[in-house]
Amino acid sequence: DWLYEQFHALGRTQATIALEQGVTHHTIRKWIRKHNLQATPDRGSFQRGSTPWNSGKTYRTGPRPLSEKAREAIRRSRMGAASNLWRGGVSTEREAIGRWTTQVAAKVHEHNGWTCQLCHQRAGELHCHHIIPVWADAGQSRDLSNLTTLCGNCHRAIAGKELDYVERLGGPPVRTEWQKRPRVAWNKITVAKLVRVDSFEYLGEQETFDLEVEGPFHNFIANGIVTHNSVNEESGRYSIMREEFHEPQWEDVGFQSKDNKQGRSAEPVPAEMVERFLGFLKQDRETAYAHYEQFLQDNVAREIARMVLPVSVYTQFYWQMNLHNLFHFLRLRLDPHAQKEIRDLAQQVAICTQAVAPAAWEAFEEYKLHGKSFSRTELALLRRLLQGEPLPADAFEGSKSLLREFEAKIGLSAAELNVSATEPESGDSMEGAA
Repeated sequence: DWLYEQFHALGRTQATIALEQGVTHHTIRKWIRKHNLQATPDRGSFQRGSTPWNSGKTYRTGPRPLSEKAREAIRRSRMGAASNLWRGGVSTEREAIGRWTTQVAAKVHEHNGWTCQLCHQRAGELHCHHIIPVWADAGQSRDLSNLTTLCGNCHRAIAGKELDYVERLGGPPVRTEWQKRPRVAWNKITVAKLVRVDSFEYLGEQETFDLEVEGPFHNFIANGIVTHNSVNEESGRYSIMREEFHEPQWEDVGFQSKDNKQGRSAEPVPAEMVERFLGFLKQDRETAYAHYEQFLQDNVAREIARMVLPVSVYTQFYWQMNLHNLFHFLRLRLDPHAQKEIRDLAQQVAICTQAVAPAAWEAFEEYKLHGKSFSRTELALLRRLLQGEPLPADAFEGSKSLLREFEAKIGLSAAELNVSATEPESGDSMEGAA
């Protein structure tokens, strides 16, 4: 009532009402429409309760007559580079005939009453059939009188025997012979077939490179880069992130490792510190998600609102890669030095991979996961070591070679080799390594 009085009785504009009420004119327009308070005829529209100008009018759909100028414009739009089907080449005559037949098929079917001319039945699947085949007489390939209607079953039944049905379909007698031509796939692509893998051979290591991006925003845009490349990740720019977070187990909370900048040490953390950490974690994520929801309600862009969410928020992604890259990932992430959480994920991925590609997994375990690689120099030193020959004093100088582990196992101390001593695994020995 108030809006009707303002808009109709007082004749005020939407912009004026919006300015006084502190809202946009779009808001006023929305409520005018909501309460059916459209403008009066003298203001450009119709009065409340009046009959629309097009009430009761009907429309007839169907083909409209085209002028020759319009037909020529359509023909030009379907030719060459102007056509959306253009692939940078010229269609063959056979392809052109097929396209023309498709275009006139409706006219042929309508002339025949949408009825098969062999079985005289109506069917949902109809084909526009050349009475005299194109291969028998190409000169009649674009003759409308040479076209008829066949249902799907009849069309398939006469395939390869077209000449036997020419006269039955109303065509003149034809005397010609079928010349078999090699069939070429329409896309000229060889169809892939599955083959059984017999064995795998180790071909050595290949170099790979990590991409490192400098700048203050690389962490913020990282998931956008991942989304459009190797992993199709659920993006917070398009969807609203769910209130699901990762909470570490009590025993997973550890101190920073002294010899590994990326890991945690095995030193136990006091119980009160773990409890305080998990409490702060829960409090912070609940507060962060509440702020996130508030920003969304305030119509802040999703790609900006997600900035308040902590790194522990769960995400979903679809992962597509070949076995080469997958095994490279697993070799790195199944390593005992990898982060515990991502190692747990890698173990689950490994179970799926082993089930899908058992032969490839066996080769991966043999050559990559539990195998070691040596350089030419390392192989020479290892050969001398296994033969009991003395090694030069500078054999390990400046090297991080795997031979340090072998040398340590046969008696030299860690101080002599300037490396950290490692306990051999159960059942491991120099003879076993050899």
